[in-house]
Amino acid sequence: MIGPTGGNAADQVAELQTLINQKQIHGLAVSSASNDALKPVIAQAYDAGIPIISFNTNNPESRQMGFVGQDLVASGRSLAEELIKVLNGKTGKVVVVSVDSGAGWSNDRFSGFQEGVKDAGLQIVGPVNTGNEPSAAYNTVESTMAAQKDAIALVSLDCCSFTAGAKWLQQSGNAGKIHAVGFDVQPQTVEYLKGGVVDLSISQGPAEQGYQAVKLLAEYLKNGTEIADVDTGALVVTRDNVATVPVEG
Repeated sequence: MIGPTGGNAADQVAELQTLINQKQIHGLAVSSASNDALKPVIAQAYDAGIPIISFNTNNPESRQMGFVGQDLVASGRSLAEELIKVLNGKTGKVVVVSVDSGAGWSNDRFSGFQEGVKDAGLQIVGPVNTGNEPSAAYNTVESTMAAQKDAIALVSLDCCSFTAGAKWLQQSGNAGKIHAVGFDVQPQTVEYLKGGVVDLSISQGPAEQGYQAVKLLAEYLKNGTEIADVDTGALVVTRDNVATVPVEG
């Protein structure tokens, strides 16, 4: 397993191109930093006869041979359903944040979320783009929530805007006053769950994604088994079960 430090798409593309050009690999499983940036290099691998699949982050318009991960629209609906349960009939303004509101995965989750809350009497603000840099994401959450003082919930479409939002809730004294739901089980998220700062998170099953991605490639290379998509589902993680869920990242 290799990858650049951080989430820079150009660095990921450069590493993949090096692997392809060396002609010493037989299969690739890629978790893309950027859908658009990775499309050409996915095509390059395919044209070189290297089976390539995506995991965790889907590239549906690329030449990938399969995808292992969460159905993102369905996971957005699941998040909406869980938020409605948490709000327990309360209606009002909900702020939605994302590290990359223009990304395909973000759009898919948001569309599912919108579908899930359409009859719940909630006013959706966002999605607000926070970016991936922690301090900038925190500042964006802070300024957004200052402008939306009557918000009843903060919803994140990913791991990193979720931890930024949780940090703001804790430091601003709004933990327990404003509900918060999001994605993934980062070490920080575990602590926020245990401390009651956030209500719940949805795990993508990262261990299962890694296993299934390698399994698909191995079976294809050894036996010619057709590569098919694998949906790893959505696991709701709360303070009650967080100790039993593998930490992500």
